[in-house]
Amino acid sequence: MKTMQPELDLYNSDHIKDPTAYEAFSHKKEREHLTYDQQMLNEAIAKVKDIFTGYGFTLAARIKLRSRRTGRIYE
Repeated sequence: MKTMQPELDLYNSDHIKDPTAYEAFSHKKEREHLTYDQQMLNEAIAKVKDIFTGYGFTLAARIKLRSRRTGRIYE
């Protein structure tokens, strides 16, 4: 059974539609996703560096990656 979540993000404390509040919440969610992606990227790069070090190599240039979830490119 699917439960309906109220769209509280669209309304201010007086229960009046407030598109500014909605946009603010949307941007906050976007920042949380970027933070998560950045954490995953940092962990992945640390692991890759450890692997290269184990084989006697170091990175000579930056790594360029794209998030499969968001499509954002990290350089």
